[in-house]
Amino acid sequence: MDDRFGIYDTLFDPDQIILEADLIYGEAENWLGESELLKLDVYRPRPSADPLPRRPMIFYIHGGGFHGGSKSNAKGKGWAEAFTRRGYVFVAIDYRVGWPIEDTCFADQEDYQRAVYRAAQDTRAAYRYMIEHADDY
Repeated sequence: MDDRFGIYDTLFDPDQIILEADLIYGEAENWLGESELLKLDVYRPRPSADPLPRRPMIFYIHGGGFHGGSKSNAKGKGWAEAFTRRGYVFVAIDYRVGWPIEDTCFADQEDYQRAVYRAAQDTRAAYRYMIEHADDY
């Protein structure tokens, strides 16, 4: 790895960035008992703009208290652009969220723990997917 991955050095223009959106990294049952496709987005410099065969990867897991949120939020998209323009691969994942109560302040502790566990399972699955497809990105 070279030393070009500085905090402030922008190497690529926005049109030199590729977004591969909604790649399916798994499928699992959500809290409603329904099958849910698990998706991630991969942002990276175009190979024609950056022939470097391996780059550091930043893994973005959105917030939302395990009850909501999305990989496509504005903050994540801003970070994706900022880091990929510096030469990183940026991966943003969606994971299973939710539990059977609307007011998150009064969620049952067991339901909350199940939501956290599902999110952790999905995060590990996304990591495995990226390891398996590392040569592609």
